[in-house]
Amino acid sequence: MSADIDFLWDLHSAFEFSNSIGNSNHLHDMLSQSLAPLVKILRLNNALVLKHHLPENQIKVLYSVKPYDDQPHIAQAIQWTTNLIKNPTHTFKHHLPTKPGQINPQTTIWELNDYGFLLLSADTLSHSDNFVKSLSIPLQKLALACRNCELFEELENEKKRFKSLFDSSTAITALVDENGQILNCNNKFKTLAGDSAHLIQKASIDQINFINPKEDKKLLLSTLQKALNTQKKQHLHIQSGYDDKIYHFDLTITPILYEDSHTKAALVEAYDVTPIYNLQHELERESKLLKTVISLIPDAIFVKDSNGRRIISNAKDAEFAGLDSIDAMIGKTNDEIYPSEHASIFNEDDHQVLNEGTPIIDQEHFLINNKGRAFWLQRSKVPLKDENGLIYGLVGISRDISQIKELIKDLKYRADFEMLLVELSASFINSIQGELDEKINLALERVGRFCEADRVYVFQYDEPGKVMSNTHEWCAEGISPEKDNLQMIPADLIPQWNEKLQNLEIIHIPDVKNLPDDWQSVREILEPQGIQSLVVVPLVVNERLIGFAGFDAVRFKRTWSEEDIRLLRVFGDLIAVSLHRKWTDEKILKYNSTLEKINNELNRFAYIVSHDLKAPLRAINNLSEWIEEDIGDKLEGETREQFRLLRGRVRRLEDLINGILEYSRVGRIRSRVESFSANTMTKDLVARMNFPPHVEITIQEDEISLFSEKAALEKVMAHLISNGVKYNDKETPKIRIQWIDHGKELEFVITDNGEGIHPDFHEKIFLMFQTLKARDEVESTGVGLAIVKKIVEDKGGRIWVESEVGKGSSFHFIWPKYEKKETLLNV
Repeated sequence: MSADIDFLWDLHSAFEFSNSIGNSNHLHDMLSQSLAPLVKILRLNNALVLKHHLPENQIKVLYSVKPYDDQPHIAQAIQWTTNLIKNPTHTFKHHLPTKPGQINPQTTIWELNDYGFLLLSADTLSHSDNFVKSLSIPLQKLALACRNCELFEELENEKKRFKSLFDSSTAITALVDENGQILNCNNKFKTLAGDSAHLIQKASIDQINFINPKEDKKLLLSTLQKALNTQKKQHLHIQSGYDDKIYHFDLTITPILYEDSHTKAALVEAYDVTPIYNLQHELERESKLLKTVISLIPDAIFVKDSNGRRIISNAKDAEFAGLDSIDAMIGKTNDEIYPSEHASIFNEDDHQVLNEGTPIIDQEHFLINNKGRAFWLQRSKVPLKDENGLIYGLVGISRDISQIKELIKDLKYRADFEMLLVELSASFINSIQGELDEKINLALERVGRFCEADRVYVFQYDEPGKVMSNTHEWCAEGISPEKDNLQMIPADLIPQWNEKLQNLEIIHIPDVKNLPDDWQSVREILEPQGIQSLVVVPLVVNERLIGFAGFDAVRFKRTWSEEDIRLLRVFGDLIAVSLHRKWTDEKILKYNSTLEKINNELNRFAYIVSHDLKAPLRAINNLSEWIEEDIGDKLEGETREQFRLLRGRVRRLEDLINGILEYSRVGRIRSRVESFSANTMTKDLVARMNFPPHVEITIQEDEISLFSEKAALEKVMAHLISNGVKYNDKETPKIRIQWIDHGKELEFVITDNGEGIHPDFHEKIFLMFQTLKARDEVESTGVGLAIVKKIVEDKGGRIWVESEVGKGSSFHFIWPKYEKKETLLNV
């Protein structure tokens, strides 16, 4: 290549490089403008700029005029250069500038100072020394231009990043000089400025309308000057009102220092904390409300941190601890609040909640606090967790359940007392004659021990109620008995006492020593017995006072509750009933003895009647028959009729005696109770009665079972059936036998087609010796229906008749379907 061409290229390159450096900030644009003419003038195939990257010590292609991927001689040159820089025993000075052919005939490489390398590619390269010399300066310019372009690009990118950060900042940001004039601001600042946004680049910061009132503007400027003067960051809170709203801003003023250490401006960052401020204000309001609510809650409420120290407490919490104020609780641990025996238990609970995360629900604890007050507490504690599930504290509640505990205790006491009374009642009911005194003494002991009385006793009045005696007594261990000393005491000796009892009132004396003066006589009787307190309940039967039961407290004073007194009165009623039963049993025993004598006399009378009276009657009857047999052929007319009437009167008298005897036995002598069918029993009975063929008897066919005194029922049925046939005026007597099931009872109905009974006689026919016709017309004793009525009523039933003259009769009677064996005296 000629010297002229070298020179021209040198000048052209220098011009292009200078122009690129002055007018282009983009590296690729500059290289394109600089290397393209070089490739054209030198008739090169390509020109590449290689960047030397430190500290990796790598070679990378920064720019290529033309594509080179399929050119192996260029790849060979790049690899040669890479090996060269990695060899610590060589330097570029020993090998550069490179002569053509050193790598391969088609490439040559020049160093671009410390920036990198310039690689030229041509079909044939041939450089003169002048050409090489002429390129030294342009290569330096090229290296400088590359560095400058990268710096410009980096600066431009930094400006873009800064602007992006400035505009996207969550803070309302402005750059202000030392005079308060706004140099720059972000979009948030402009948006908030609103109508005054056009003043931003010209006005002082105190002219922006969202900063008011004047006092806050002055404060902002003075704080700005303080930051610039002290070169320290300053903070400020401003409350501003505009657009009918109140805003709150937290401002940070950061002084900006230049290299000469002279402060020229400050970065003002304002954060709109209105939502936070309002939220904080709302939280404070809610916190006050919560504290008010907590203070009003009747339970103890507390919150502890992870170290077990209280951070929230209320008055009830302090009361349980025995401290005088809530402040005395805050910041304290269990060991600093409670006695050691309770603090250790509470610490175990806190450890379970805080370390294991296991809540404690409704745990009961008996606490005696620092002031000696006792509480039954029901405690619950649950862990407090953050959004990550980590435990940072606990919240607890303690409820005073002392009253509930006492109520439960009272309820159990009452339930146990009532159960005891039920047991005693059952014991009295199941007792046999002669055991009641022993049962009463045992009952006094059980009740006395249960209600912790020292002495329990029973006094009974005599019949007029003038004298009282101690009849039953139990004393606790160490308490002396007084029963023997309290016999036949006149009631008027203690009139006030007696008056209350006669009015069926309870006597409750909590303190004998405090009795009024008009009860002096009572105190004189009670004090020698050592009685300090007592309760006396009247023993009443059928609204009549029969005595009283007393419950003494000797070892200490005692006040009985209303519920205690109520239960003691129930016990007194139980004793009264038992005493009444005892008296009743004694009377029954006497009555039974008397009744036995009467029965014996009745039996003797029945024997006399059945033997001594009936024997003469039989003799008269026999004598009349013998006379009639001997002189029968001589008896004529009225004499024969008189003999017939004589024997008829004898038979009637005998039937009457038999009827009276049968009537007297009803209820006294009973037959066996057995199970049988009403239908079968009736059919068997009718068959045994052997009525003439012309008598029609209809029996209900359905089967129904009874468990009763069969013989007694058959006797009733036989009387009614035979009467229906006997007193029937029809040629064909018709009898219908039915029954109606009433559950526990049967209603039997025996209907006949006879002449009927006038209503005036519906009640009279069941009386003794009552007949509807003269005995000379129809032979009758008038005892049969009276016997039937007595048998039916003895079974708890009743009998009646429904009849009209000329329309027949229906006899109805009620009979039990089941009789208990134990109520019958089977003979």
